[in-house]
Amino acid sequence: MECVDSSELIEGKTCDQAIAGTYGISVCYNTSVESHCCATCTAQQTGIAGNSFGTLPFS
Repeated sequence: MECVDSSELIEGKTCDQAIAGTYGISVCYNTSVESHCCATCTAQQTGIAGNSFGTLPFS
């Protein structure tokens, strides 16, 4: 299965807009968001185990 962002908007914003501006990259730790915004979240991964997106996961 190809990793692409959903065409559905998040509060009127694309995945890139929502993650880069409104929510920040740590929202990609949420599995629903990571699935919905697969391409955007994957592009931001650091490759660091336990700190995939360069920020510690929020609780």
